Amino acid sequence: MTFADIFSPYSLASFIQECYGKKYLWIDGYSNSNILSSLLSFSDIQTMLDRNYLSFPSIQLSKNGEYVEVNKYAHEVEYGKFCLNGVVNGNAVIDEFNSGSTIVINAINRHVESIQGICDIFEEALKCVVYANAYISPPNSTGFAPHFDKHDVVVMQVVGEKDWLIQSSKPASVSPVIDKDVNADCMDSAIKQNLKAGNILYLPRGIIHSASTAQQESIHISFGVHRRSWFQPLDTALTACSNESDFREQIPLYHNNFSSKNSVGQLKELQRLASKLIDQALLEASICLGNVPKGGVKPFSRVTKKFNLGSDK
Repeated sequence: MTFADIFSPYSLASFIQECYGKKYLWIDGYSNSNILSSLLSFSDIQTMLDRNYLSFPSIQLSKNGEYVEVNKYAHEVEYGKFCLNGVVNGNAVIDEFNSGSTIVINAINRHVESIQGICDIFEEALKCVVYANAYISPPNSTGFAPHFDKHDVVVMQVVGEKDWLIQSSKPASVSPVIDKDVNADCMDSAIKQNLKAGNILYLPRGIIHSASTAQQESIHISFGVHRRSWFQPLDTALTACSNESDFREQIPLYHNNFSSKNSVGQLKELQRLASKLIDQALLEASICLGNVPKGGVKPFSRVTKKFNLGSDK
């Protein structure tokens, strides 16, 4: 599967030119419906709960726009001298689901290889970090109140169907200090979009939306596409420069002896340092534009190293 297969009839070039960061996009995706339906099932979720693969906060529950209290489905377990936190009670999770709660499995790509494979496709095409969350909803339920995400989202409807409300006007201003929850009244003019199994939805960051189920249960996977801002290479450059001795020098203090000559000298020194900072920022930007972040920058990385075993000799 390729990026063009997922977003058909859009090629990567046409998607970037017409949609990326600009507008929401709905794709029927029926040609890929069998592939999408194989990504995750209720049987897979049952197995994860049976085998205790998940712990809080990898798994969370939400209902009617709010998160369910953790102590209703997770607890601490003493293990010798240690204490395991967030151990999930699978039966309690299923009881909550049967009572109307949505199950959220964060970073589901860490547990399902085929979902990680789609993350890899998006990362290669869009040159940014991508990870996936799964949302498992019972019938007649609303997991979250209207909100916007601070990153782009690709939604793949895997099982059942879900009704979305999408405020398709200009995306909200996105900032780390802006709360992503919004007033529900803004959804009065929202577009209604039904997603059935096999459908795909693209939402740029800042697009206000909400989703709910009707008569059917639903599983959808949201791929978080974390595009870089111009601030990031500048921030990285500033961090890199902060370790250089030039930038760590104290600004001279001219007590009772300050002159325009001193001022000009300080400005020239500031311009010199700013020039070095810009050079470093350009280097960081060129790395950002051409590559997916590696190592510690990426939230979840594949294990590429192998054990040295005696049987290999």
